[in-house]
Amino acid sequence: MRWMLVLLLTGCGSAPLAPQRGEVPVFTPCVKVVPQRPAYEFDKLTPAATDGEIILALARDWPRGREYEGELEAIIEGCLSVVSTPSVQVLDLPPRPAAQAPKEALQPIPPAGYFLTRWREIFKP
Repeated sequence: MRWMLVLLLTGCGSAPLAPQRGEVPVFTPCVKVVPQRPAYEFDKLTPAATDGEIILALARDWPRGREYEGELEAIIEGCLSVVSTPSVQVLDLPPRPAAQAPKEALQPIPPAGYFLTRWREIFKP
């Protein structure tokens, strides 16, 4: 019973790791609002419309179309002028334990002439 209590208390001996903050680039679209496409009179004409009706419908649609094109061009120009740095979102990441190197990685590296002087011992026939 005592050994269980000792095991439980050993877990409390170390302090928890502090949370880390990391910055992650996140894609955000440059177009916030898409302009509404106008309802053109030419699209509402019947196939039996006369030439005069077609010309009048096109004449009325011209200013609407130019205004719509201007809005689209302004949006495209705004997207192209935006600097290519992505927006950054800060995330609270869970703590990450410190990486520990394997034991063989901690061995010292022999000096440069080590193998030249001891090659007969290392490579015994």
